[in-house]
Amino acid sequence: MRVGFDRAARLLACAGLCLLIAFAAATLVDGLARGVFASPIDAVRDLGDSIVAVAISACFPLAFLEQRNISIDFIASALGPRCKRGLVGVAGVIVLVISVLFAWQFGLYARQLGSVHETTALLEIPKYPFWLLVDMNLWFTVIAQCVVLFGDRVGMPVRAE
Repeated sequence: MRVGFDRAARLLACAGLCLLIAFAAATLVDGLARGVFASPIDAVRDLGDSIVAVAISACFPLAFLEQRNISIDFIASALGPRCKRGLVGVAGVIVLVISVLFAWQFGLYARQLGSVHETTALLEIPKYPFWLLVDMNLWFTVIAQCVVLFGDRVGMPVRAE
């Protein structure tokens, strides 16, 4: 089960990075169109913030699963291995709580955008679907953090073999 979860996280991160690369290419084309033809591509400017948010949030679950976060171990190392495990556990719970709060708040934000039918400025594309995707990615991140915290206790070791 853990291997399947890892694969899903990798696929999501790959999709996010492909989206980011496509947006970067579109930005280059937009810059050329502005410079050469004095005609910008409205979609690039209009959808940029939403596309980047979806792309970045798609990478969070894999980063959490692979524990690619910054850690400062000098305090834990000085206190010994047992204390280090305790500090890592407390830090993991704090990360989980903050992740839940982020996902919850982005869900509220997405629903608010949907309820007022907010659209982009130029093309009037609804913003709700983009931020709903961000929220879904954040909830997947919460699940990833649960796997990291509790995976070994339920038969899903932290590192897949």
